[in-house]
Amino acid sequence: MKLRTISLILLITFSVNYFSDEPVEDKLKRLSKEVAEIATKEASIKDKISLLKKRVMLSQVTLERLKAEKLELTSQLESLKNEIDSIKVEEDKIMKYFKARIKLTYLTGVMAQYRVLFSSENSNELLEANYLMTSLNIKDNREVERIKNLKESKRQKEEEILNKMKRVEEVERETIEERERHNREIQATNKLFEEISINGDVARKNLTETIENARKMDAYFNDLNFRKKVELYQSNINIYKGSLDKPVKGKIMQGFGDYNHPKFKTRLPHPGVDFSAPFGAPVNSIFDGEVVFSDWLSGYGFTVIVGHPGGVYSMYSHLDRIDVKTGEVVKRGSIIGTVGGDPTKSYSGIYFELREGKVAENPEKWFKE
Repeated sequence: MKLRTISLILLITFSVNYFSDEPVEDKLKRLSKEVAEIATKEASIKDKISLLKKRVMLSQVTLERLKAEKLELTSQLESLKNEIDSIKVEEDKIMKYFKARIKLTYLTGVMAQYRVLFSSENSNELLEANYLMTSLNIKDNREVERIKNLKESKRQKEEEILNKMKRVEEVERETIEERERHNREIQATNKLFEEISINGDVARKNLTETIENARKMDAYFNDLNFRKKVELYQSNINIYKGSLDKPVKGKIMQGFGDYNHPKFKTRLPHPGVDFSAPFGAPVNSIFDGEVVFSDWLSGYGFTVIVGHPGGVYSMYSHLDRIDVKTGEVVKRGSIIGTVGGDPTKSYSGIYFELREGKVAENPEKWFKE
């Protein structure tokens, strides 16, 4: 792992040396982009570690709940065992009673019950004796059936509790395995974060040294625009994601993403957002940057594109007027033009895009609430 880390550092160092003859402005852009990319990776890994830790906590909460369930099921089994023991005691009493009945029948002879009937002196006594004997038999049968049903009911309940216990133990085992898997993943991700952080430190150091070296150049003292470009790379737009101001004070009329065209009934791409704003209102740069394009752009009208430190570009289209020139350095909030309008829309406003390299980003995620 150390060898791998050293190799990565050497690779970055070699890259810096290899591009040592490149123009300072290009070098600053490249290093700033490297720093931004590494910072994005660091943030992504931090988010992943945070998510894994939350999953570990959730697993722990689940295990605590399962532990409580097991205790409750164990308590239910213990209570059920006591109930079954009570039924067994009751059953033993009944069996003892039946044995005494059988013994008595044996001693008095199998015809004893008939002698009771025949000893009756009249029909009323006969009916009463027969009723009592029949009732006794019915009661005995009911008692036997009751004990039988109780035993079956308790057996079924015991089986149900044992099945629940089995399922809880299975979930507990799976949760423990999941928790251990997440912990292993956290360890591996932490190691990756350490490696990327080392590369980040090297990249940030190279950027700082390049800025310091540029400040010693004659051009830094003689060319105001060059000095502005050098100082521009002290900041990074990626750090401010989610806290940037909108380019105009207006309402978003159409958001980011593909949409169904109402007239042509087809799916069309929309890699930016449409703002409505008063005609002639100021349009502001969302962050420090260098104007890389300021002219008429077919399909977009008067357009300004600003390159920001960190490899992000913002585009402002359908302007009525452009107030900056290509190569000019602008600050966050600087006026770059005024609001015009898209002739296909029924309102005045601008079209705004944000791209990381060539990939369109949803601008709304970059603006503050």
